[in-house]
Amino acid sequence: MIQRLIMCAALAVLVVGGLSAQTVIDNFESYPGSTELGTAWPHNGSWANRYLVTTGGAEDNLQYMQIDDAGYSLNVTHDAGLIVPADGYYRVTAYYTNGRTGVTQYGLEFKVAYGTSGLETIDLNTANSETPVSTWTAIETDLMELTTSDAISIQITGTAGARSGQISEFDQIILVGPITPALEVSLTNDPREYLSGTVTLTAEALGGTAPYTQVEFDINDDGSVEHTDNTPGDGFTYDWDSSAIGTQDVATVTIGLTVTDSVPDTASSADDYPVDNRFNGRTQLVTNGGFETWSAHPSAEFVDGVPDNWVVFENAIGANGEDPAGYNVTNMTLYRVAASASPENVADGNYALGIEFINSDTVQRYALRTENLFPGTGVASFLDCIISYWGKGGSNRIYLFRSEDGGATYEWDTPVANAASTVLNHAFSAPFILTSDNFVLSTHMFNGGNEPHIWDEVSMTGNQFLQTAVDEGVWNLYH
Repeated sequence: MIQRLIMCAALAVLVVGGLSAQTVIDNFESYPGSTELGTAWPHNGSWANRYLVTTGGAEDNLQYMQIDDAGYSLNVTHDAGLIVPADGYYRVTAYYTNGRTGVTQYGLEFKVAYGTSGLETIDLNTANSETPVSTWTAIETDLMELTTSDAISIQITGTAGARSGQISEFDQIILVGPITPALEVSLTNDPREYLSGTVTLTAEALGGTAPYTQVEFDINDDGSVEHTDNTPGDGFTYDWDSSAIGTQDVATVTIGLTVTDSVPDTASSADDYPVDNRFNGRTQLVTNGGFETWSAHPSAEFVDGVPDNWVVFENAIGANGEDPAGYNVTNMTLYRVAASASPENVADGNYALGIEFINSDTVQRYALRTENLFPGTGVASFLDCIISYWGKGGSNRIYLFRSEDGGATYEWDTPVANAASTVLNHAFSAPFILTSDNFVLSTHMFNGGNEPHIWDEVSMTGNQFLQTAVDEGVWNLYH
């Protein structure tokens, strides 16, 4: 998925035959005040404040929406409904700022959900940058193939990061199309995830004149093609050994693609990916994150049961050592767990983890956690860790907890992956360094009521090195 940030003063989408039609999703001009804005953009599992600012908006210098996460987290949604004028290809465009006032919103993402399972996500600050985006900046999604029966909703999410005053702003949210797409090609590999070892690169072509006959893969985008796949029947892929790159430090590789269609016309693209092959590559730190090895799959969805290698989370404490005031659910009569096999809930394989609260609108958050991922001795470290998973649900996250007392208690930590959405989507944390005796990952859902929440393909990868004292004041690093 290619995320687009367009650094320009005005946004125009060029298509075959000129400019395409535009359908306003929200330009914020119809609201008389912040109360009405808040009704149209309700928060889901967050305390985000939505303010209507009456002057200074993008393009027209008029009204726009300002969001303050109130020191907790951000999750607001606007249901646009059935607004697609005709079947075809579309983009959603918008303008945003981040930290123009206050500080930058951590984990900021702009999401477009469509139909029963479609989702486009624009990463606006999952790297948790402190650098503000101080001027109105145009963004656009990838092309989406839509029908008139596909309902559209917009979701804006972010993470707390133990900071207050995180403020982002949005304006001129537009559905553009239908668009006649030109020929283009891109990698489906997610640029938020490190490439390590032998990795399968998968190319996807769009537009032009199908069928597509071949894709060339050019590592380093230097004109020397390393692989050509001319067998379209099984997709365009390249099993690339990345071990020649990134052995001493995290590196960046530019991967170029060229696709040929049946005319034949060609189109090319190039995107950057992080590569990490230090210490013989990255380590997977989660067992049964895909929930495929569940010894007793329930016969129906949402009945009692805990997956293998996961346990009920009974000993969480707050970030400063305080009691979490019932945030962790120790009484299994309050919630139900199941191996969900519904196609819209499964990212890979056959099963996903489903959790729902039973008639509970109280503050409940942490239900299940992994067993100890690494019961170390206090001198083990993992570099550039990334938490990722597929999930859906109003306030759906994976949190990291660490223990410094051998697992007697687990203290909430800041790395978090946020997949809050009405459809299944892939979420990543920012990279972080981990040093701890024990650490676990925990499911998180807030005020879920009877809404099912889904987790699948839960992963935490990092690069491990060990520290051993060999002389006083001297440390030896090895793997």
